[in-house]
Amino acid sequence: MIRSLIGRLRRACAFAPALALVLAPVAAEAFFVPHYQRAWPALANSGSFTPACVRLGFATNGAAESSNVSVLSHDECPGTRYAISSIRCLFANFYVNGSGGNNPETPTGNSLNVDFATAFVNGTAYPFTFGGALGVAIPSGGFVWTDPLMNGASPLTIAALQAWFVRASQTVPANGVIPVALTGPIGPYYTNSTVGDGVGYYTSPQTSKRTSGTVPAYNNGSSNAGPALCVAQGWDGSKVYAIVGDSIGAGQNDGDISSPDVVGAEQRALWDAASGNRNYVNMAFYGTKPEDQASIAAGQQQLRMRALRSLPNRPFNEILSEMGQNSPTVTGTSLAAFQTVERGYWGFWRNECPECSLFQVTFPAHAGSANNTDWTTLADQAGDWPTGVRWLGGAWIAANLGLPSYVTGIDLTTPFTTGSGFTSQAGLWPITGWSATLAAAPATNQRYASIAGATAPTAGDDLVFEPGTSNVEIQSIITVTGSASPWTVWLGANIAKTHASGAAVGAATTYEGTHAGTRLYKAAANALIALKTSGALP
Repeated sequence: MIRSLIGRLRRACAFAPALALVLAPVAAEAFFVPHYQRAWPALANSGSFTPACVRLGFATNGAAESSNVSVLSHDECPGTRYAISSIRCLFANFYVNGSGGNNPETPTGNSLNVDFATAFVNGTAYPFTFGGALGVAIPSGGFVWTDPLMNGASPLTIAALQAWFVRASQTVPANGVIPVALTGPIGPYYTNSTVGDGVGYYTSPQTSKRTSGTVPAYNNGSSNAGPALCVAQGWDGSKVYAIVGDSIGAGQNDGDISSPDVVGAEQRALWDAASGNRNYVNMAFYGTKPEDQASIAAGQQQLRMRALRSLPNRPFNEILSEMGQNSPTVTGTSLAAFQTVERGYWGFWRNECPECSLFQVTFPAHAGSANNTDWTTLADQAGDWPTGVRWLGGAWIAANLGLPSYVTGIDLTTPFTTGSGFTSQAGLWPITGWSATLAAAPATNQRYASIAGATAPTAGDDLVFEPGTSNVEIQSIITVTGSASPWTVWLGANIAKTHASGAAVGAATTYEGTHAGTRLYKAAANALIALKTSGALP
């Protein structure tokens, strides 16, 4: 069942008294100390907790349900560079509203039941418990950590780089809201194509699937509702990052999860094996701005930092930031105003991690497209390069002049605006030059198209139906199958318009002028990987 998503709630409620009751059974284990009522120690040794699953993240929206709904999720964790044990997972009853409004951090307004959670390692099920119980109720705005994952009487150990899965069932009552991942880090674009992720919506908990059975592959429009984070002991002393920022840092419109099982420039680069995997926690969220993410005020970073600071140690020791595209100042007339909000955002993270260096990257292109060509030509694109604050701010970051001493700027402008094999012009989105035709007329609401042409389209680009006409439509290309023309192209969303057989199609490197396609994300990741290899990015 596919559920609609909403970004506003009918109600909000105080959570502190109920939260104390939920956490009481496990409070004695050093977790769950109230936010900011103690120091937050740094990573120190193998007993410190670090992220155990790089593909998890806090929910990015809320799904409103008219009846009782149980969401069963099954998500891959691609492993950690070091063996891990004492694994715990975090479940949270709030989300970060991706609609772009102010103060996006939002309690659901209702209780959330975690019916069960299970780890699957090499096909063997290891159930999580909550204070010894198989499930737990979480009040609005609250969170709870599982007990350590056990193998009999001892904590389970998972070998270095051993992939595993976390399965969870969560239920909300009728007229309730459930926190979900709208498009990532794990989301509906990835369709179970390579790694075995899945999600199913039911009217009651699927208890028969707690330790066995299968979870349906993602259907377009369905949304993941797994844990927000898993952590474990076993740290090997390597750098562990917090990726912070907005939708570009989260990898929006990067539809290729085939390798290395993560998306976005920062995530791809840090998880690159050849340059040495760097563990990380993903704290980049759609629609967020430096103005609304620079404090622990309600609606900003309050709930997430309360959950993170309940850990006995800070789970990262470096910060990689992509933040600023959504600030109102970036389209304003004053570079100084943009610099002020960026410094405020950096300062927030400096306060959270005084020993961390912070690396800030520049931004992709940002240009509109006229004449219904949808970024398939350079002539029809228009932006604010080179005098817009966006570009001036990028130049300020790239030049590393006047930045705080703990901030290092990284210039990703070139890979995000040119890219090997593309035709480019400064400040605009590079064009692919690819064109073909529809081999058959696709049905509306169909999620694939049959394409005839001299060469196949490229997964991760954006397919443009009938460019230059009033019937233009653009959809992300997730996978391409077939060994010769015609190819079957699977899309990130259902086809919305009627297109005739033989109609022209093209390809673009963005689908709306803000978010890059996969090939540009990969090019930017390669630039970061080069910095890892040289040691400039530790």
